Parts: sequence; structure tokens; C-alpha cells
Amino acid sequence: IMEASEPYEFLANLISVTAGGRFKMEHFPPRPNGGPLSPQTKIDRLEGQAKNAGIPDVIVPMRESWDRDLRNAIFHADYSLYGSEVRTIRPLRTYTHGEVMTLINRAMAYHEAFTILRKLSIESYTEPTLISGDTEFTRNSGERAMVIVREGHGAVGLKDAWTEEELRRGCIPYRLGRFTREEMEILDADRTLAFLPETVSK
Repeated sequence: IMEASEPYEFLANLISVTAGGRFKMEHFPPRPNGGPLSPQTKIDRLEGQAKNAGIPDVIVPMRESWDRDLRNAIFHADYSLYGSEVRTIRPLRTYTHGEVMTLINRAMAYHEAFTILRKLSIESYTEPTLISGDTEFTRNSGERAMVIVREGHGAVGLKDAWTEEELRRGCIPYRLGRFTREEMEILDADRTLAFLPETVSK
């Protein structure tokens, strides 16, 4: 759970947007040798980002779920099991069953809470919603975007908010999101559409 990359990227974007920043595809690029950053490094960076944004507590669940020594021992097979204990070599330490299960349960709870919050956020969009456009993205000051919504699910994407008249005048349409083949066909047929029926996704 703690090795998964997406939760770190997702939280980094949430913190950034909360502080008035913008979405980035990659907050934690690989190291110069191509290897991924360690969870410890990501958590440290997120902690600094959260403090700067004035919301330091958002990183607490990750801190409470992370044990660098145990992770490294498991990752490098530098441990042994003795009864209900986990014994590590570097450093020499004995983890009780309760200590190990506390870390596991905290990690599972953190991940489950993250999943639920993400799902609730998506479901909060019950109908297409106009949002302010990002001038760095659209290059047009004052342009707006439309959140594409699937009935019974919530937000599934983002598109331009051009009218048919504006499209005829040459405004360039765009669409980003995750759609089924049937949904793509519906959206292609009506470039102003932003609400998808529930049955199409089944």
C-alpha cells in the first residue's frame, strides 16, 4: 500500500490546488538513475507542501502508516519470523505482532479513506458544471470548461464549453476523460453534450 505511487500524486495535486496552484501530471518524477523515489522522500516532500499550504495535518495518516526500517527489511528480505514476532537485521529490532498489525491496519485505513473521499468527490457532480478555464491550458482569458458527468456515477471528464455557434466560428474543441466506446460515439455525435446516461457505461 505504501509503495503505490498514485496516492502520493493525488494528494500532491489536492494540496497544490487547495493552495491556488494547478494540476500536474507528475509531482514525483524518477531519480536521475531512473529509479522511483522512496515513500519516505515523497512523504517528506508532501509534508513540506502541506505546511506551506497551511494544512499540515493532511499528512498525518501517511506518517502514522510508514515505518522505513520495516519497509526496507521486508523489501530486502532482511527479516525473519519467530513465533508472532518479526525480527529485522538492519537495524536489529523485534516487532511484536501488535506493532506489525497496527502498521498494516493504519495503512489499510488510510488507503480506504482515500478511496472513499475520492469516490465521494466524483459523485458530488450530479450534472454538468461550468468551471473557470486555466489560461495556461486554454490560452484564452476568460474561457470556461465543462465537467462531463455520467448519470449515477459522477464526474468522468472535462471538455470545452463552446456553443454550436462558437464551434462553427472555429473555436477548437477538446475533451479529456475516461469513456467507454459507446460514450465516445455519443460525445462525438454532439460536441456540446456533457451528460452521459447511466446505461451507456454498463
